[in-house]
Amino acid sequence: TKALPDVAHTVRMYEGMGYSKFMQLGEPAVYAMLGRGHREIHIFQLQDPKIREWLEDDKATLNDSAMREYLLQISGLSESDLPVASKPQHFHISEVDGVFILTSEDAG
Repeated sequence: TKALPDVAHTVRMYEGMGYSKFMQLGEPAVYAMLGRGHREIHIFQLQDPKIREWLEDDKATLNDSAMREYLLQISGLSESDLPVASKPQHFHISEVDGVFILTSEDAG
């Protein structure tokens, strides 16, 4: 039995801890964003085998330039399409049974 079998189950767990779901994509869900106060959580399961391989084998990090370029290419976006944050955000990344959870550090 998996601790976190899928995105939808993980979302329900965080909603039970007082987080509000802002969005959920896919059926079955492959991505969700939740928040509580200044905390932000992104939950997803990797669908792309190339990205999964990079992350599982520690060949690249989520902010690796090759991975960023690949993600932009497959999504049809360019760097100029992306908004620039007013200040950098820092996230803690954890993975449980193939479900990735990115949690923002508390805003100061």
